[in-house]
Amino acid sequence: MNWLGEKNQSRNWPEHAKLESIIKGFFGYSIRLTKVHTLGGRSLLIEMQKKTELCKMVLLRQRNSHSRVCLPLAEEASLLSFLSKKASGLAPKPLYFYRNESDVTDHLLFVEWKAGTTVGATMLPSKKSVEVSELLEKALSRLHEACLGVKYPKLSRTISLNKIFSKTGIWNSAELQIFTKCWQQKIECLGHLVSQFESNTIIHGDPHVYNLLSSNDGISWIDFECAALGPPEFDLTRKTLLLILQSGILPDISRQKTQKQLACDVIVGSEWIFYAPKNILKNEIELVKRFVLESIKLINRS
Repeated sequence: MNWLGEKNQSRNWPEHAKLESIIKGFFGYSIRLTKVHTLGGRSLLIEMQKKTELCKMVLLRQRNSHSRVCLPLAEEASLLSFLSKKASGLAPKPLYFYRNESDVTDHLLFVEWKAGTTVGATMLPSKKSVEVSELLEKALSRLHEACLGVKYPKLSRTISLNKIFSKTGIWNSAELQIFTKCWQQKIECLGHLVSQFESNTIIHGDPHVYNLLSSNDGISWIDFECAALGPPEFDLTRKTLLLILQSGILPDISRQKTQKQLACDVIVGSEWIFYAPKNILKNEIELVKRFVLESIKLINRS
């Protein structure tokens, strides 16, 4: 089982014997590791047997040592502990954090496993984009509200719309000036709106349909690798952008939005176009451009 570490170098998960030794060191020596399944690029499903009892848990690791890329695993453990206590079912409960002093990318985090399916597996975004969007938005609101006005764990990652907006290369690009003949005026308007944003809550950072789990306990977020301190509007914009890519459909954005949310849509959407990954299809970029253009038009009407 391989995973990609720094500089895209392929790295191995711990050997079966090493992994079993780590598990026994915390959960008890009567534990026997029976099966290991790959769930994703940084997660494994661990199946264990304790005497006659069968149990499961999920193992996570940190893909990169830079907080710019992903949240340090120790901070993710603290965040999950906070969220699981703050609201039942909001996030998976952490069980054990294994610290490797020689390399942070060899830290391990064991979290509870829940029997369920992701929203993306049960509600195809291309068929039910409106329902999926509303479900994601409600789940994000629950996450954001749980973190407002309370003391939460310190995080290394911060999302600042002011910093994104200050990347002048974005706004001067020919790619974006096609949106409007009065683009400079719109930039000045956005500059006024962006000053109103505060990075005052915990945001998920990667709120797509395959990171939202539906189980007997309800709906809960998984994979907080991209979590950060930031404005809640950022999560809502990211949700829409990811849904566009996963559904191939431009959502209806004519419904009432605050000027701040529209400004965030324009700023984050424009940055995404400017730095679009090479594997993104041309029609997907065009959909995001239309999303940004419609958001600009709605700002004009406000």
